[in-house]
Amino acid sequence: AMAAVDAHKGAELLDAMRELVEKTMQKKRKGKLTVKAANEMNQTVLMQMLELRGIERKLVSQQDHNDSAANARKDSLQLSLYQAHIEKGFVQRDINQCQQLAFTTDNLGLASKEEFASEAPDHLKVVDGRDEHTVTSNRLVFEVYRRGALAKTLVKSKKRKHDCTKLLAKSRSSRDSMRKHLKTIIDKAKPIVEKLKDRSGEGGEGKGAAAESAPPAVASEAYSLSAPLYILYNEALIQQHNAAPSMARVVAIDIEAGTSETPEGSIQRDLLREQGSSSNNDNDNNNSAAAGVPDVLHAHPVSLVLGLQWQKDKISLEFRYHPMAKIATVRLRGKPKKKAVKNVLDNLCKSDKGDTLLKDICQASSQNPTSGMKEELNGAYGWVQMLCGLASGKDVGSTEEQPGSLREVLQRIAECL
Repeated sequence: AMAAVDAHKGAELLDAMRELVEKTMQKKRKGKLTVKAANEMNQTVLMQMLELRGIERKLVSQQDHNDSAANARKDSLQLSLYQAHIEKGFVQRDINQCQQLAFTTDNLGLASKEEFASEAPDHLKVVDGRDEHTVTSNRLVFEVYRRGALAKTLVKSKKRKHDCTKLLAKSRSSRDSMRKHLKTIIDKAKPIVEKLKDRSGEGGEGKGAAAESAPPAVASEAYSLSAPLYILYNEALIQQHNAAPSMARVVAIDIEAGTSETPEGSIQRDLLREQGSSSNNDNDNNNSAAAGVPDVLHAHPVSLVLGLQWQKDKISLEFRYHPMAKIATVRLRGKPKKKAVKNVLDNLCKSDKGDTLLKDICQASSQNPTSGMKEELNGAYGWVQMLCGLASGKDVGSTEEQPGSLREVLQRIAECL
């Protein structure tokens, strides 16, 4: 390619020289050629001739290099051809030696005559025993059939091994992920447990021997709760046995489940939802997909209901957990007798209306909140996140002081009622 470029450039220089000389001769014939113009023409032609000489030397050098490369390739091909002739001689010698040997089936690893007689199909067995060629041919056909069946079995075994290996790797990955999430939950729960122990000590003031009694028993159904609601469940048990006159009493603790789950199934379902995997269970307690609620807002099938009483007013608070969004919500059941208190939950912290987290989620997903989403996340108050160990006082972002414990919540509910 470079040689072609240089040749083209040389041709252009020659054309330019011819054109310059022709113009100069025309001026000379007309008597318009000056000495200065003639000298300039001579210098231009001389420079172009020097440039042509440089191009010529370059082309000659490239031609020499191409010739030497071609000769090297030719020598390599000749050497390869010579080696091929030698190998051909060895192969031809082996072919001649093989042709001198008589054919035998001893080194083929065929099935024995007894195996052939017992396992071969009937249409291969019915032959004249004196026809050795036909017997050998049928034995070869049976061997091909048997080895083909073994090959198919080997392929199936390899495929099954590959599937088992893949399933094992997936199981190990899921196990490691579950271990990681369990460790994270345990690490988060440790400081909360210590805090609950401290609160249990505070709640026992004035109770005397009642405060020193054994801790309340945990119901077996509580193990099906999600981790945040289980934390709230333990604190509710403590407050149920350590009630104070200035706060609403916990009179009932119920665990409601949309589906009957074992504790292990509930924990595994919770972890899978936190990882973002979609559940194939069609019996979830919140069939909110038809209402335009995305999967990220679906609630855990097991909820916690606390029955509260203050004087003659009785209300129930239903706490739910949304694993994929990592948000806890609360709903009010029952209406207090005082009509002036329209919504007890909104009055616990007037600057928190329970819609901040929904706005954050919609802003992150670039979509407007639908009526189904508002209903699903109604009651996502900051103090609920604090009760379930999902946020601290600095994270809720409220200008008014949030109730940081269930005891404070019960006291504020008593004030509102």
